[in-house]
Amino acid sequence: MYVIGHDNAVYDIDEADIICIEVQRPTVIYRTLHGTFRRPRTVKEHVQIYGPLGFMQIDKNKVTNLKIIEKYSNGEVHYTNGLTYPISRRRVNEVRKYLLKNSPK
Repeated sequence: MYVIGHDNAVYDIDEADIICIEVQRPTVIYRTLHGTFRRPRTVKEHVQIYGPLGFMQIDKNKVTNLKIIEKYSNGEVHYTNGLTYPISRRRVNEVRKYLLKNSPK
């Protein structure tokens, strides 16, 4: 499970190492054999964790898995299951570059 340490670095902890889970709204704290960690709360923290795995922020409140985007058109990303999400104008070029780079030849 991906969590954030006190140093704001991302860690992958094993659930078997968790001693206690505390809910201190809005934060969830994981006390483990190796220290105390928290789950990501903000979009920025989710991008920090999942960005290297192929995720990108597409608007103020959404982070998407770039690997399952089928296409971009009319200001929206389209997924293979028919779902669509609008995309921020600031993110259009990044998504287009990704789709061009990773499109089947």
